[in-house]
Amino acid sequence: KRSSEWALAAQLGSWFNFFCLPRTYSNCAESVLGALALDHWLRGPQAKHRCKAILWGSLCVALRPSAAVYWLILVLHEVWSTLFAPSATATKDVCRRAAQLCRDLIVPGLLISGSVLAVSALLDSAYYGSWTLVIWNFFRLNLLADWSALYGSHPWQIGR
Repeated sequence: KRSSEWALAAQLGSWFNFFCLPRTYSNCAESVLGALALDHWLRGPQAKHRCKAILWGSLCVALRPSAAVYWLILVLHEVWSTLFAPSATATKDVCRRAAQLCRDLIVPGLLISGSVLAVSALLDSAYYGSWTLVIWNFFRLNLLADWSALYGSHPWQIGR
């Protein structure tokens, strides 16, 4: 019993846990939020499921900006398959589907995602002490400034 208490104290007092665990927790939280969002997304196009899916997905993106890539692909697939479904041949039908898509997906998506990003920006700004938009910093540093090359890069090759 005495050795287990010392092991627990050593584990809880280790600086390494405080250094590494936040990334592990954020990865797990992003996975859980993504799974919740996909669960609601796949339940159907009803407004209550889509709004919950958009909320969980927005929280997922706020936690980890790179998650926006697969959410963007999913939304673009939904838009494409709704507008250009085999049954949508007449222009009137396409316009009706576009209006429904805006009402059920685009407008709620912009409102919910915008709200989540605003709250995220307020929390991040309060923490950093100045206006900060973490998603913009992520985009700027990893894509525009190419800081991701610090972790290694490889030229694209198609065969040898």
